[in-house]
Amino acid sequence: MMLTKLISLFRTDALRSKVKEIVQNTAFQTIEYLSKCSKRCMLCGSDIFEDGLGICRACINKFRFNNGKTCIRCGAPIKGEESFCGHCNAEKIYYQHAYSAFEYADGIRNVIHSIKYGNNAVKCYQLAYYLCYLATKFDIQYDAVCCVPMTATAVKHRGYNQSELLARFFCQLNNTHCFCDALVKVKETHQQEKLSRRQRMTNVVGAYSVQNAHEVEGKRILLVDDVKTTGATLNNCSKALIKAGAIEVNCITVAAGEYKISLEVDSYD
Repeated sequence: MMLTKLISLFRTDALRSKVKEIVQNTAFQTIEYLSKCSKRCMLCGSDIFEDGLGICRACINKFRFNNGKTCIRCGAPIKGEESFCGHCNAEKIYYQHAYSAFEYADGIRNVIHSIKYGNNAVKCYQLAYYLCYLATKFDIQYDAVCCVPMTATAVKHRGYNQSELLARFFCQLNNTHCFCDALVKVKETHQQEKLSRRQRMTNVVGAYSVQNAHEVEGKRILLVDDVKTTGATLNNCSKALIKAGAIEVNCITVAAGEYKISLEVDSYD
């Protein structure tokens, strides 16, 4: 009889949710511990004995910091005389601003690939420092921090959502407890990196939604992701958050891909 009651209890949604929470917190704490113990360059793996950038002197020139001319709306690196990138000129943008620490090329591309496809989640802790820098530099005001979500199937396959790790570490480094997981992904999509610009724009339409809208209603949301290319993912996530009652959304990412100016957008993939 007791065993039957225990089995029945385990089947309840509340208990399953609690067990899931414990497992997730344990995994997060393990990654955090390993990250703090690691004093290696996040690109080449050589020893670094001082705190700082997480990049050794030999590799620093392989990283392009996003400190040149950028789109004044989405923060993407741009060239020419335009103030906006082609995407921000042509599309309705639901977030206020987006900022990125690096240009998506060379060293940072390899680091992000190792996180997403090489099971190197510990590097998210080092990268979260750069997100903190962005929030401070641009004085971003927020009430809650969300991450770009993955489906449960995708998380199970990879073992973690790197954007969630970045967001959680960001909150921890800022000593704030405002991480919010109300944003969810409701359908599988193709990998954005393998698609053309037009395909990326349609790939994520309707892919994101908000559960428990009261968690974002009337709040300023800071949305975290690893990479922004066309910005389609961030824009669709922001649209879902605004629809759910958020008053504004700002975005920070580790890296951003370069956009061409608006006159060239039709020929750019």
